[in-house]
Amino acid sequence: MKNHSKKTGNQQPQHAPGPIYPYFIRRQGAGPPALNRTSSQPFRVLTLLIFNLALLILLFACPGPPEETICGQGMILQNDTCTCIPNAHPSEDGESCECDTLYHWNDDLEECILDTTTYNIDWVFDTLGIYPSWINDVSIISQNDIWAVGKITYPDPDSSWNGTGKESFNAAHWDGDEWSYHHLDAVDAWGNVSAFGEIYSIFSFSENNIWMFTSRGSYIHYDGHEWTTEYVPERRGSIKSIWGSSQDNLYFVGRNGNITHYDGNRFTLIESGTDIHLLSVGGSLDAQYVMCVGIDSDGSIALQLTNGDVRTIFDNSSSNYSETSGYKAVGLWDHIAYIATFHGLLTYDFETGDTTWVNLNDLINNFLYIWKIDVYAPNDIFIAGDGGHMLHYNGQHWTYDASVKTAFSNNGYSANVRNLDVKDNVVVMAGSAFGGEHAFIARGDKQ
Repeated sequence: MKNHSKKTGNQQPQHAPGPIYPYFIRRQGAGPPALNRTSSQPFRVLTLLIFNLALLILLFACPGPPEETICGQGMILQNDTCTCIPNAHPSEDGESCECDTLYHWNDDLEECILDTTTYNIDWVFDTLGIYPSWINDVSIISQNDIWAVGKITYPDPDSSWNGTGKESFNAAHWDGDEWSYHHLDAVDAWGNVSAFGEIYSIFSFSENNIWMFTSRGSYIHYDGHEWTTEYVPERRGSIKSIWGSSQDNLYFVGRNGNITHYDGNRFTLIESGTDIHLLSVGGSLDAQYVMCVGIDSDGSIALQLTNGDVRTIFDNSSSNYSETSGYKAVGLWDHIAYIATFHGLLTYDFETGDTTWVNLNDLINNFLYIWKIDVYAPNDIFIAGDGGHMLHYNGQHWTYDASVKTAFSNNGYSANVRNLDVKDNVVVMAGSAFGGEHAFIARGDKQ
């Protein structure tokens, strides 16, 4: 065998390796001793097992950092679970979230904010009747189908109506071209039927399902074919407001703490626990939440109604009472109640109990003396006050409109707003003007 290494002066001489014996001729004394394969193999296997076991113990005892959970758009991580941000709902694939109806993404796509609505309103003003005339309540079925109820007086030159020289109507109807005036018969407790009864309140589901309540203690109902009337003894006072989710679920509230419920077959008087006059009732679309409010010289109150049970939410002892100055009218959207007070808007969340308060007097530097509210949507809220004041919330800010105030204020008189209704693109305010010389109706068309 050749040696290819170089020899230098500092190296020791290298000896050629000994002979290499093939394995099959190795034997004792004939070459290097053979390896003891029988004794070393188990030791190597055991060593490998111990090493792997130690590695597993190390891995479980000191785990690596957990994988980061990444949520989709519109989601936040709560308790290791991806959930939608407020005002959003899961997308169809469940991998992200989309804004709820009436909401849209902000510029950074980080939160869902309310859409905004318009307050460009084209007003038409109508005066009805002579002294004494007023409208108590209105109901919009469509732009060309509006009912107004109250007392509307017109001259009767030949005294053919009742010999007084004046004729009184208790309802007026707008058909898109003109107002027509109606005597709607109402029955009293003794079974007497006449059209002299003033109508206090109205609520309509459609043009074929209209409910009214009269000063004679009876309701009037239209079913699309005929008008019917029935005296209602299950009450404690005159009815000032009606609300219902269906023909089988109607609430009537009024004076002396009156709450009456109709289930489609019979009327039931609900014990309210108060004698305060109740002026307004409203509920969520699914009827899960219903609230009525009222005020008189003895105080003010806001009540939640649930399957015949009554719970006081606010009253004179509430911490916000001195600031809000009483609860005048209410409208609901989902689980939020919007309560109009003398000077502002109070909201109440039925699910959390949270409240908010906005002093709306600051918008006009004057007292509003708010009376009515209509919550068409959370971004389309209308509030009406004495003197013809009108306020609108469009989802971001409030707008003040003095159009009605200007139209019906003259010679020291101002508009006395008694009610308000909103549907689709139509807004209606109604009441009395010029000290009761006329009833007035302001019809607004949102542009």
